[in-house]
Amino acid sequence: MEKALLFFDDQGFKLEELENDQTISLNWNELESFRIQPFKNISGKGFILKLKFRDGRKYSLPVIGVNLWEESTIDDNAGLLFTFFKQVKAYNEQPIFKDKEILFLPNFFATNLGQYLLVLPVILLIIDLEYRSLHHIPLKRNYPFLFMTVVLAVGFWDQRKKDRQIYQTLSNLL
Repeated sequence: MEKALLFFDDQGFKLEELENDQTISLNWNELESFRIQPFKNISGKGFILKLKFRDGRKYSLPVIGVNLWEESTIDDNAGLLFTFFKQVKAYNEQPIFKDKEILFLPNFFATNLGQYLLVLPVILLIIDLEYRSLHHIPLKRNYPFLFMTVVLAVGFWDQRKKDRQIYQTLSNLL
């Protein structure tokens, strides 16, 4: 990751990478969709702005130091996200670009497919318990599987809840 400056205008945005003097200019009409993927790691809290272009190219822009789990960060009128969403909204509201609207997509766990994945460990647990009861297998023999299933289900559920909350909050900016 390198430090960069990001400039917005009505036509698009420009990304100037400071360490290698590279400039990337993008027009709004080139952008097909985007998603915001928040993260927490040893580098800190932040998000990755994932851009998908109409020609199939993809670009990820990591931003460190922004906590999306705090609504005040999202509502910050001077913040990067607020400015980005404001520009996308202005582009999408122009009648001439109605057929090239930029879509804001949810992360995987906020989708219906993500919800089905959440149900999968529970179904596996039920199948396992039914199999054990039919074959008279004591539960204590396979506690690791039970524990792993519960941990997976709780982890998926927590991630889905966070992804949906952030998606809904950010969708209100559009």
